Amino acid sequence: MNRNRWFALLILVAMVLFFLVQSNHTDQVHANKTVSVYNKKGSGLAMLEGFAHSNWGRTKLQTLEQNLLDSLPLQGTHVFALLSPKMSPSERVAEMIGKWVQAGGLLLLGFHDETTFARLRPILRALRVDLDVKKNSDFKNQVPQEFQLASAFGPFRAGERAVLYSPILLHKVLCNSGEIDCYFENRNVGQGQIVLMAGLPFFSNALLGKGHNLEAATRMLATTGVWKVDEYFHFFSDKTLWDLWGKWQFTLPMLGMLILLMTYFVFGHSPFRERMRTLSEKPRAYETYHDLNIQIAQGLMDLKSNSAESAAFHRSLLPGEIFSDSTPINTIQNEKDLLGFGQRILLHHRSKLLKKGKQRHV
Repeated sequence: MNRNRWFALLILVAMVLFFLVQSNHTDQVHANKTVSVYNKKGSGLAMLEGFAHSNWGRTKLQTLEQNLLDSLPLQGTHVFALLSPKMSPSERVAEMIGKWVQAGGLLLLGFHDETTFARLRPILRALRVDLDVKKNSDFKNQVPQEFQLASAFGPFRAGERAVLYSPILLHKVLCNSGEIDCYFENRNVGQGQIVLMAGLPFFSNALLGKGHNLEAATRMLATTGVWKVDEYFHFFSDKTLWDLWGKWQFTLPMLGMLILLMTYFVFGHSPFRERMRTLSEKPRAYETYHDLNIQIAQGLMDLKSNSAESAAFHRSLLPGEIFSDSTPINTIQNEKDLLGFGQRILLHHRSKLLKKGKQRHV
């Protein structure tokens, strides 16, 4: 294999590697901006997932990566967590989630700003929960707030410390900034429950190891059944071409076609210097003027090379015995000269035929 083909193969391999690296990087950047089990940064739930899998097996905490076209994905699920979604669920999906809660499910809804809270409103309407949010006047960037609990609160026991982090709070009548009640709201709906959590979940990566958050998360996991954490409403919106490339159903056929195309250009297409070598070969002798004229006509229609190369090529096809004077052949410098000389050859051919009495075929 010559150097050019090796170079082309190197480019192909580099393109594939670039795609794989860039696709993985894009997916990870997107995941790191979500409250997702795929996020290993502070706002993610990767540590909670690993903790649950280590202590209760991989069926304890699962991800839900499809839209709720029906209630089947939630069957057998005790806890469904929808945390700071990047897309608002439809009214139909909200109604399905509401029916699941009323039948006995525990719904965890998380939000870290006014935008993510607004995306949860379809579900709150379906459950007839009327709440609003307000800014946290005690919030400091990258500084979690600690609460020493005098009595039990949710999964936290009396005497434990809850560490929370949120720029907004639930707007409730009996709630003042600096109180843990402003971060949570628990409502009974039918036979089920809904829990709203302001800010990062206390079981997120950044907060799980602080205070007694891990102990509280352990109690929640131990006293409930199967968890499902929504991922669909994190990754459905803001899709790009890279997300499409991430699907093997699309990627494999496209890569196959790309490899076939590159293989054709590398192995099936004649290099230019190979063509020049063919042109430099000694031309065969023509037995008749008719054969010569056919070759000239074909050459006149193939003008892919530049004028000088084309002229040189056609000069090589013309045997010197056609004219006693070779000057007309040597003076061909461009396509115009070539066309003129071709016309002279045709006239010469005609005169030969006339002499042989072939006028009817001229």
